[in-house]
Amino acid sequence: ELYNSGNAALNLSGWVLKDDKPYNRYTIPTGTILGAGQYLVLVSNVAKFQAVHPTVSNFIGPVVFDFSNGGETLVITDQGNTPR
Repeated sequence: ELYNSGNAALNLSGWVLKDDKPYNRYTIPTGTILGAGQYLVLVSNVAKFQAVHPTVSNFIGPVVFDFSNGGETLVITDQGNTPR
């Protein structure tokens, strides 16, 4: 999940989520807005997610890589490649 703790909406269009493997990159789709105080769920399998959580609409995917349960470094950068 991503959470916007700010007081204004964030336009996440073109932001990139990546981990420590250079080939694991997910570009957030154009038009993705994260409202102030809101969450956005990143999912790897949209069909499975919708089957388990049919009432959740604030998600995007498919993210092309999975997150490790053992811990890893995740970085999200904006359109200018600035880490957020």
